[in-house]
Amino acid sequence: MLGEQGSFERMGGGLHPGGLELTRRGLFLCGFPKGARIVDIGAGAGASVRLLREAGYLCTGIDVHPQAGDFPMVQAQAEALPLARESLHGIVCECVLSLLKNPERVVKGFWEACRFGGRLLLTDVYVRDCGQVSFAALFSRRELESVLRDAGWRAAYFEDCSLALQEFAGQLAWHAPGDVASWLHAACGRHIPWRALGYGLWIAHKEGQ
Repeated sequence: MLGEQGSFERMGGGLHPGGLELTRRGLFLCGFPKGARIVDIGAGAGASVRLLREAGYLCTGIDVHPQAGDFPMVQAQAEALPLARESLHGIVCECVLSLLKNPERVVKGFWEACRFGGRLLLTDVYVRDCGQVSFAALFSRRELESVLRDAGWRAAYFEDCSLALQEFAGQLAWHAPGDVASWLHAACGRHIPWRALGYGLWIAHKEGQ
């Protein structure tokens, strides 16, 4: 997760670029039925979990360091999810995949945990095609969609949300200046120019047999 909880509470509780408005848009695009079983990976303080439960979904948050709340939260790593095979209608993963050491293994685990017809709502940083060498663990859009495809997902929808990333960086710089550098270092391992970064929303499907 990014920084300390207090930094983000001052920004209205949004823990990722685009905040809960982007989460709502992703859920609309996924079209989950009421009562759908959904897990939020990297749930942190649970803002998205609360949103999903208020929208009528059976949502549980998973995080390495879950914070107490009035909704179900489980402590676990994304690489070792305590989920039964084909038990979920969907998975939400917001601004987490780029921070993991083995994203290929993680998205395969997502695929195994979802039933056929399930959806993956993914938002994350990616490297723009700007003629530069890739940065550490960050993927380009094409590379990320290849990782999804290799794990069995079909990337059905993409939306560029890079403006949300710029606004998020501005909020961090205003409320917690040190978090901008620490977030980029966590994601990339070194300094990276903002012009090389984009932010995207993906909806991937686990197609039926």
